Amino acid sequence: MYRRTGESAHTSAGLLVTCACIALLSMCNTKQASSSVEHGVGSAETRNAVLVAFAECALSEVRGFHESALSLTEAARSHEAALSADTQAAVRVAWDDSIDRWQVLELFQFGPAATSSMPGGRDLRDETYIWPQFNRCLIEQLMVNKVYLEDTFAKQLANARGLGGLEYALFYAGEDNACAASNPINSTGTWAALVAEGLGAVKAGYGRAAAEDVERHAGALAAAWDPGAGGFWNELAHAGSGSTVYATTQAGLNAVSNALFYLDTAVKDTKLARPLGLIDCTTSTCPELVESPFAARSKINVRNNLLGFRKLFFGCADGEGLGFDDLLADVGQRAVADRMAGAVDAALAAVDAIEEPSFELALATDIESVRQLHTAVKAITDLLKTEFVTILDLELPVGVEGDND
Repeated sequence: MYRRTGESAHTSAGLLVTCACIALLSMCNTKQASSSVEHGVGSAETRNAVLVAFAECALSEVRGFHESALSLTEAARSHEAALSADTQAAVRVAWDDSIDRWQVLELFQFGPAATSSMPGGRDLRDETYIWPQFNRCLIEQLMVNKVYLEDTFAKQLANARGLGGLEYALFYAGEDNACAASNPINSTGTWAALVAEGLGAVKAGYGRAAAEDVERHAGALAAAWDPGAGGFWNELAHAGSGSTVYATTQAGLNAVSNALFYLDTAVKDTKLARPLGLIDCTTSTCPELVESPFAARSKINVRNNLLGFRKLFFGCADGEGLGFDDLLADVGQRAVADRMAGAVDAALAAVDAIEEPSFELALATDIESVRQLHTAVKAITDLLKTEFVTILDLELPVGVEGDND
């Protein structure tokens, strides 16, 4: 347990495999589950206790998100029925709560939330929030065709559903669409007819369908972790001693460690570096690449991502409880845990130092504050890629560079 003195929240490598694994990438990705020889650093008692803590934390977080999703659906249904300013405000508040909880869970992409190519993965993250994939034109075609009124809505591409599709439906007030002029909704005049009829009711109906879809997957995720129903809690908590997914405790720890690198690939590179114009941007800045263009919550999302990271690294209850810091302390590396605590506190402080309510405004009026946040997050990920994985004999995830990029 790492006891923080800063602000409170708002809120190895495995056994060498055969050459055949090198030829088959999917086998490499699942070698953690197949290796049956235990090794790693630290005492077995600490490793087992930390894995139980991770499982408990994940269970608590997914249950909280499910409760939030239930409230979101109720609010969306009320708005569709009443179409008032009050019901619109209420469903937006409910969405805010759900996305805040989900942004914490973005750091928990192991087990059922992971992709189906990973051990225990069921794609439930992508079904809930597949950002950065988003297809506004598809949403608008589904609106025109009234697909949100049909059972087939759940079978539409995830980039038009989930929390992202719901954000557009709830927060975008414009009457334009993102489809090409040649698209049938424009060339045949069906979008113009929809606008003439009134988009408010259509967006409310789409929002209700998207909210129900989010609730369905939130329930599936909570059920998938339920220890009383043989859920994934048992697989992670019992890694190396009865788990059918993780044959060793090291495999379980690697899965959770890999999830921490969301802070590197998604937060540092995609949420910050792209809008800042550092990568994948042909102009000085690209504010159009922010994560939350309709609700303007990109800054808050990054803050919640940092809080999710802190829950896993230092303990679920605002740094109280067991986490990776306890494994570091167990092998005499408390100083590394302390440096990580300082880096996380500095990144949270950097978010709070951005006075503008959104990244878009900050990029226009105080870009240096966003650059400082990027630098602060990089300090965390640099430590992750070097001392953290080296000391605990963990693997870097596929696609993550080992240098301080």
